[in-house]
Amino acid sequence: MARQLTVNKSNYFITGGMYALGNGEDIIVKMLGKKGIKKLFSFLGGKIYGSVIRSSDFKKNKWFTRFQDNPSQDNLKNILNSKHLTKVEKGEYTINQLSAQVFFEVLSKIESGQSLDDIMKENRWVKVLYEFYGLEMPDYMAKYLWTFNPSWLEVSDGFADDIILLIEGYEYYLLHRGKRSDRQLCGHIEEKVIKKVLNVRQDFHQYERFFEEMGSAVDITIDNEFKITYLKLCADPYLPA
Repeated sequence: MARQLTVNKSNYFITGGMYALGNGEDIIVKMLGKKGIKKLFSFLGGKIYGSVIRSSDFKKNKWFTRFQDNPSQDNLKNILNSKHLTKVEKGEYTINQLSAQVFFEVLSKIESGQSLDDIMKENRWVKVLYEFYGLEMPDYMAKYLWTFNPSWLEVSDGFADDIILLIEGYEYYLLHRGKRSDRQLCGHIEEKVIKKVLNVRQDFHQYERFFEEMGSAVDITIDNEFKITYLKLCADPYLPA
C-alpha cells in the first residue's frame, strides 16, 4: 500500500529541493553556474517525482485522472471493485461514500429541473459538504507539482529539532573527516558536538551518496560549502518561523 508522503530526515533534501533552488538561486548560480543550475533542476525534478510517485495521494490522483480520461461505467466499476484502490483511511473512505451519494442526489434534482442555487438553499448539508471540499480536501496533484513551496507536507515528529542538529553535525563531519575513523568521528559528533544520539553515520553517508549523484548530474564536484548551504535551504520551509 502506498503511504502518505511525510517529510523526515531521510527525504527533506529531496522534498525541499525545488524550494532550495527557487529561494537560493543566486547562491546556487554562483556556486554551480547557469548551466549547472539547469542540470540541477532536472536532477531534483527526477528525485522528487521518484518520491511522490509512491505516495498514496499521487496514486489517488492517478485513479481520478484515469476516470477523467475514460469516464465510463465499466471504469467506475473497476475502481469500486479493486481491492488495491480502496486501501484508504476509513474517514476518507466514508467521505468518499458520502460524496458519491451527494453527487447522485444533486444530479437527480438538476435532471428534474431544479437549479443548483435552489438545491444549495433547500439542502444545507449539500452546501456544507461542498464548502468542506474547498476548505479541507486537498488537490493532491497540485500539491506535488508545486514543490517550490512544500510547507503543506506533513512533517515527522521531532524533525525540526533533529534536523538542525544533523546539519550542524554534518558540517563538523565534513571539516574533520579523515582525521580519525568514520565511526569514531560520528561517535564524537553525537557525544560532544550535537550531544544527542541520532545515528548520524547513516545519515551522513546518505548525504554523501546524494551529493555524489548530484555532482555526476551537474558535472561539477559538489564542495562542502554548497552541501551545507543546500541542506539548510531544504530544511527551511519545514522549520518554525
